[in-house]
Amino acid sequence: MVLRLSRRQISLAAAAVLAVLFCLPYLSSGFLAIEHDTFFHLSRIQGLADAIRRGDLLPALYPYKNNGFGYASPLFYCDLLLTPFSLLYLAGLPLAWAYKLVIFCATWFSAYAVLRMLMRITGDFPAPLAVTAAFVFSNYRITDVYVRGALGEMMAIGFLAVCVSGLYDLLEQSDTRGGFLLWSGLCGLICSHNLTFVFGAVTVMMIVLCFIKQIRPAVLKSGITAVLLAFLCTAWFTLPMLEQLSSQRFILNYYAESSRLERYALPLWKYIANRTVFGFGENDIERNRQMLVNIGLPLTILALAYPFAALTKQQAQTKRFITAAWIIGMFFFLFPMDIFPWSSMQALRVIQFPWRLMTPALVLLCIPACAALRRICRAKKEIVLCLGALFVFEGLYHLHPAFDRPFGITSSDTYETITSGDLIDPYYSATYMRVELAGGDYLPGGSPDFRTEVPAVRTRDGSLADAEYRSDNGTMYVTVRSVPEDGILELPLTFYKGYVCSSDSGNIPQAEASYRGLVQIRISAPGTVTVRYEGTPLRKICIVLSAVCTAAALLIYKKSFLRSSPC
Repeated sequence: MVLRLSRRQISLAAAAVLAVLFCLPYLSSGFLAIEHDTFFHLSRIQGLADAIRRGDLLPALYPYKNNGFGYASPLFYCDLLLTPFSLLYLAGLPLAWAYKLVIFCATWFSAYAVLRMLMRITGDFPAPLAVTAAFVFSNYRITDVYVRGALGEMMAIGFLAVCVSGLYDLLEQSDTRGGFLLWSGLCGLICSHNLTFVFGAVTVMMIVLCFIKQIRPAVLKSGITAVLLAFLCTAWFTLPMLEQLSSQRFILNYYAESSRLERYALPLWKYIANRTVFGFGENDIERNRQMLVNIGLPLTILALAYPFAALTKQQAQTKRFITAAWIIGMFFFLFPMDIFPWSSMQALRVIQFPWRLMTPALVLLCIPACAALRRICRAKKEIVLCLGALFVFEGLYHLHPAFDRPFGITSSDTYETITSGDLIDPYYSATYMRVELAGGDYLPGGSPDFRTEVPAVRTRDGSLADAEYRSDNGTMYVTVRSVPEDGILELPLTFYKGYVCSSDSGNIPQAEASYRGLVQIRISAPGTVTVRYEGTPLRKICIVLSAVCTAAALLIYKKSFLRSSPC
C-alpha cells in the first residue's frame, strides 16, 4: 500500500525536520543556556503558570515577581501564546524544557508559514523548501534564539509570513479568502511581540500601496474587515496597554528617549560576515564581541540576484507581488545601515536597535530569493534540493558554538534556583530583580532600589507605619492600627492603574501612585484594608468585546478555518 501525502502534510513534515535540526543544541541535552533575555521569558512561563494555578487565565500582573512588589509585564507583553507551555510546566514539565518546547514549536510554525507562503506565490516546492532552510538557519534567527533569547520576536516572525500570504491572496489573486490569513496573522503578531507587530503593520500598508490602483471593491472590503476584526479581537490587550502607558511614566519611556540608535546601526561588514558571535549589538566594542544580525549569505546573494534573473512564465504572472516584496524587503534590509543619520531619528528611538528592521526584510526577501533560485537552477529539482541541503549544513555549522555554552540551567533546576541566588545574583547590577524583569521596562519611573527596599507599610516620609500586611493569592490585607496625620500609607506594591481597595472601617480608600511608583492609599480610620488588582473598567469591557468579536470572526471565516491551516 502506497502512502500518499498531501502537499500540506509534506510541508508540515519538512518544517518539523528543519525545526528539529535547528533545535539540536536544545534537544541533545537537558541543559538550557542562558542568553540575554532567557531569564525574563522563563519568568513569563512561570508567572503565567502561577496565575493559571490561581484561576486567573488572563493575568494582568504577576503579584509575586520582583521580591513580592509585583510586575505587570502581561499588560505590556502579551503572554497568551505561552499558555499551552505554562500548562505543561504546571503538569510537571521542567521549566527548561517548557522554554525549549516554545522555541521548537515557534520554529516549526515559522518554517511552515514561510514554506507555504513561498509555495503559494511560486507554485513550486523544491525552491521554497531550499529558501525556507536558508530562512530557518539565517544569522538573524540563530542570533535571536541562541544569542539574544528574543523569544517574542522569534515567535512573531511566522505570523508576519501569514500576513504576507493573506495579502498575496487578496491583492494578486483577488481571493477574498485571504482575509482569514491577514486577520490571523495580525492577531498572532499582536499576541507575540509589539514591535514586530508595528513592523508588520507598516509592511502591510507598504504592500497595499503598491497595489492601490488595482484593488477591487470586494478585496478592499475583505481586507478592511480583516484588519478591523484583528483590532477588535486583540483589543483586550492593546487598549489596556495604551491606557497604562498613558497613565504614568515608565522606565521604558526613559529608554526610548535616551536610546542611541547610531550605536546599533549596521556597518557594511556586518552584512557579509557569516558566523555566530555570542556578544552584543553595539558598534563601539571589539569586533569579535559584536553579534551578527544579517539575513545570511544565501538569502542575501539570492535576493541581490533577483533583478538579474529572468522569471519563469509562472513567476511572471506574479511578478508584481514578487517585485513589491523585493523593493520593500530591500528597504528594510538597507535602512539599518550606518550611512543613514540614525542619531537624528528621534521618532524611531522606540525600536531601540535599527537592526530590528531585519525581521520584515528576512521574510519579504525570501520571496524574490525563491524566484531567483528557481530561475538560476532552471527549475531543476535535484540542483535546488542539493543547494537546500547545503544551506542546512551551513546553518548547522553556525550552530556548532551553541552546543558549548557554559552558563545555564538543567532539567533538574527549579524556578527557585534562578531567584534564590544559587545560580546567579538575581539583581546583577540592577536595582530590581533582573532575572524576572530583564530591562525593567514596565517599572514606573522613580521606583525604589528593590535590592535594599524592605517590604513594609510606610508613611509618606518613608518611615514605618503602625500597620502590618499579609499577601494571599495575590491579594494584600493591610491591618492599620494607627493612622498617620495625613492619612497616607505607602504599600509594598508596584503601582499600575487598576488596583481596588475595600475597608472594614466604612470608608473606601483610593489606590494611587506614590512618588516612588508604589501603591499609595488614603485612609481616615484604623481597620483592615484589602487591596487587589482587578484591572481597569476599560480592560474588563475589552475582554468581553474581544471574546464576542473572536467568536464572530471564527463564524465569518468558518470555511477558511476548516479548509485551510493558517498558511
